[in-house]
Amino acid sequence: MKWTLHQLEQLKETGLSFDETVDVSDLKERDPEIRGISSVQVVGRAMFEESKISFLLEISGQMVLPSSKTLEDVNYSFHLHTVEVFRLDSSVEEESEEEEIHDIVNETIDLLPYVKEAILVEKPIRVVGEEEEPLPSGEGWEVVSERQQKNRIDPRLKKLEELLDDKNE
Repeated sequence: MKWTLHQLEQLKETGLSFDETVDVSDLKERDPEIRGISSVQVVGRAMFEESKISFLLEISGQMVLPSSKTLEDVNYSFHLHTVEVFRLDSSVEEESEEEEIHDIVNETIDLLPYVKEAILVEKPIRVVGEEEEPLPSGEGWEVVSERQQKNRIDPRLKKLEELLDDKNE
């Protein structure tokens, strides 16, 4: 996933599509929460414009992250889409704040650093394993989810609810 400007210029007429599997295992060193990551499949194509080239990328793979409840390993599959735009002419300005345009360094475009960055940006903050046990409880207490908490009535206010029910009848 690395091309020189000369190679890209030759591919301008025929177009450029690719489907590659790349090793991104060094992401474990960049982010200590990533305990493992498989080779990543990158499918993409290039769109040539007058003063820039856009790469439409589809990135998929699997990483191992710690569960936010138990810190056990959880397999997390990811599938993301990103567009990376490179400036062919240094006079081209960014068209919008949403689209970031990259400069070409040493007459070469290497997509691997941008693939790695997209994976890190899309990594979830919290994951929970599917087979993890239900929320803990004990005598006189229990852990409840936010949804359950919204639907619960504080037992100290239960008598007030009864008064309101009597008043509405």
